[in-house]
Amino acid sequence: MTDGDESVQQKKERRLEMEKKRLASSEVVQDLHRQYTDGPEEIRVGFTRLLLLMFLIKMQLTFQHRYSR
Repeated sequence: MTDGDESVQQKKERRLEMEKKRLASSEVVQDLHRQYTDGPEEIRVGFTRLLLLMFLIKMQLTFQHRYSR
C-alpha cells in the first residue's frame, strides 16, 4: 500500500464519519426520537433498533453510491 492509497482510504473514512454525524444529527431523526422516547420501554427499545437499522441502511447506500464508481 502506498502513501497515496492510505490518503485515499483516510479520506473515505473521514467522509464516512462525517456522513454518520450528519445523519445522526438530522432533524428528522431527532424529532422521531423525541416523539417516541416518552413511551413504554418496549417502544423505546424497538424504536432504537429501528433507528439503528435506518442508519445502517443509509450508510450502506451512501457507501455504495460514492465508492462503486
